[in-house]
Amino acid sequence: MLQRSLLILVAVFALGASTWIDGVEDLPLMPQLTRSATPPVVFDKPEGRIVQASAEGLVPASDVRRFYESSLPQLGWVAAGPLRWVRGKEKLTIELTATHTRTTVRFTVAPERKAGERE
Repeated sequence: MLQRSLLILVAVFALGASTWIDGVEDLPLMPQLTRSATPPVVFDKPEGRIVQASAEGLVPASDVRRFYESSLPQLGWVAAGPLRWVRGKEKLTIELTATHTRTTVRFTVAPERKAGERE
């Protein structure tokens, strides 16, 4: 576990990110983004945690997409579709909402359900 944590720290600093998404200790905040004023929503369930957090910045949505598509695999996340990743028993979804200059990013971490499982 310590070894994994050290690898994550090294990978993230190499990417230029030095802060994290609130509520998800090992999900980097893109340097051009700032945390939303709204605090994250965090639930712990027997099946796993649920976290919803958001950030925004004066950065094109395409740059945000590229940042997370290149950084998340280095942190153990496996792509599962456009702006969706899976790691262990968790899934991560990123939603981008862009205006002319500002992009809002919503991060959702939730337990990964297997086919046929009920919520």
